[in-house]
Parts: sequence; structure tokens; C-alpha cells
Amino acid sequence: MSTGQKMIRIALLSVLFFSWPSMAEVTVSSNSNAKQWFVNNYAVVWQNTQSLNIKALVPLYHSQGFVRNGQQLILWQQPESSEQLLQELTRQQWLGSKVLSIQSQKITATSQSLNVVWQSEYKTKNSQISCEWYLLENLQSQWKVIEQRYTEC
Repeated sequence: MSTGQKMIRIALLSVLFFSWPSMAEVTVSSNSNAKQWFVNNYAVVWQNTQSLNIKALVPLYHSQGFVRNGQQLILWQQPESSEQLLQELTRQQWLGSKVLSIQSQKITATSQSLNVVWQSEYKTKNSQISCEWYLLENLQSQWKVIEQRYTEC
């Protein structure tokens, strides 16, 4: 994944970490596995351009979170940028992404970290592999992404 594409995905994720009324809360029991939730609820939103939309993403994220962009830590809170970022993914002819592998680590009874390898498809270029780290927290019986950053594959 190119630096520009990473920036777009980071920016897209970054705008989603603010308080919006939940459109489709995803409820899980407190003993549910974050990896299972990620596969069944988060990854499916990134499968194709039709499933990627703000209403689908909002319930997956905590109202505020952080993303690391190089040496800079960014607080996610910019809803005005979300439509522009979706338009940029369309301009790049992004078709979708799928999870190739996930490694999970339990941190506490209510938090887990995930190392995820993604494969992204584009209409006009080859598949691209990227690796990301996520921190998930089970808040009120719902898993939420509270931090995300790109990592080395």
C-alpha cells in the first residue's frame, strides 16, 4: 500500500472516532472474542465499495481514538472529512479489502489487540498487502476499535 493510500485509509478511519448516534449497534457478550467480532463485523464493511459507508463504520469505533501517522499521534475527530475520503477511495478505484490473517492477544478482560494482514484490490492496479495493529475494547458489551496504526508486514 502506498504512502498516499495509507494516509487516505488512516484519514478515513480518523474521521470516524467521534460521537455520532449509533445507527446499528453491534452487541456482543462480555466474553466474546474480539477476533471473531473483527472478522464478522469490522472486516465485512471493508470487503467492497458497496459495504463501505459511514453508517456501517460508525458503530464499530469508539467516539474518540488515536492513529499513529509516522511519528505523529492523531486524535480522530473530523467528521467533515469523511465524504471527501470516501470520494478519494472511489477516485483511486478501490474495490475492496479482505483479511488474510489475524493474530490476537488478550490484554485485559475487556481489551484485546489484533495484528491484521489485509489485501486490498484496485480496478487499475495490482493487489496490495498492508499490515495494521488494532486495539479493541469491550464497552457496554460492544467491541469498539479505540486505536489503529500501520505496522511492518
